[in-house]
Amino acid sequence: MVSLTRRYRFSASHRLHNEALSAEENARVFGKCNSPYGHGHNYIVEVTVRGPVDPSTGMVMDLGVLDHAVEEEVLHRFDHTYLNLDVPDFQGKVPTTENLCIQIYNLLRARLEPVRRSAQLEKVRLEETSSNSFEYSGANGSHPEKAKREKKMKTDPLPGVEEKEAAIGRDALEEAVRRTLLELGENPEREGLLKTPERVAKSLRFLTSGYHQDVAKVLNGAVYSVAYDEMVIVKDIEIFSLCEHHLLPFFGRCHVAYVPTEKVIGLSKVPRLVDVFARRLQIQERLTTQIAETIMEAIKPQGVGVIIEARHLCMIMRGVEKQNSVAVTSAMLGIFRDCDQTRAEFLRLVREKS
Repeated sequence: MVSLTRRYRFSASHRLHNEALSAEENARVFGKCNSPYGHGHNYIVEVTVRGPVDPSTGMVMDLGVLDHAVEEEVLHRFDHTYLNLDVPDFQGKVPTTENLCIQIYNLLRARLEPVRRSAQLEKVRLEETSSNSFEYSGANGSHPEKAKREKKMKTDPLPGVEEKEAAIGRDALEEAVRRTLLELGENPEREGLLKTPERVAKSLRFLTSGYHQDVAKVLNGAVYSVAYDEMVIVKDIEIFSLCEHHLLPFFGRCHVAYVPTEKVIGLSKVPRLVDVFARRLQIQERLTTQIAETIMEAIKPQGVGVIIEARHLCMIMRGVEKQNSVAVTSAMLGIFRDCDQTRAEFLRLVREKS
């Protein structure tokens, strides 16, 4: 019997907080991870399967099957999410390294069990930071590497990045900006750059504040029962977002339409809903789909249509440098997808000048 380990990566943000504890207890137990702004991690997940080598393939397991399982059950579920709000599994559960690792193990075990032949899932190891990891191999075989690694750090005479940040009292994001300036060959201590790390950190937190917003709270009861079954359109909504590939802005207009069944959304809430998803690291295609699917889920209309027209600075300032290019994406759900007449009406009304 031999073991095979595959490594995958995903990014997510979270806040470690337990409603049952007082503010003081939360701060003591979770430290800076209890920040109400949350914070993000680039997670590394290692999946290990164990079994005999198949003589026909020379492999322990079909890697395509394993990769697809991880893609569907882990990456699609957790990547670029705010765990506390976007992932139902963690609504009411603290998204610690331990809980997240156990959840990944259980998801993969359930997914791989029907397809496995001789190989089986042996363990999952999740690394949150270089000093914080957890390994889990089932209810009777977990390995708390987290405690072991933290103990090692306390006796290590060469502190890691996190310890250095704590020692100098800087905000972690501000320190990251400061290090970036140094890497660019700049002097962050010169007059014009002294407050740049603070300004950039504050700006980035605002531009990604959508990770920490709850759609239900944004709608805030502004869903009304109305006997109306004609199209509702809110068009020319200004959007500003950050491309997740280069962290450069893209901006433009968003047009949202839906045909109610029994309920409508307060008109002012539609632009707010757009902002929830725009104020994240995004790609335009996903942003378009998220807006449409959220409205579909919130009020169960006959259909939803969303169109976004945007200019991307990653295409204008760099790369192909095409200053006049505009990216157009659409998401058509329900009657907007199935009925040509409804879709044509939406497109015509969007094109008309107000």
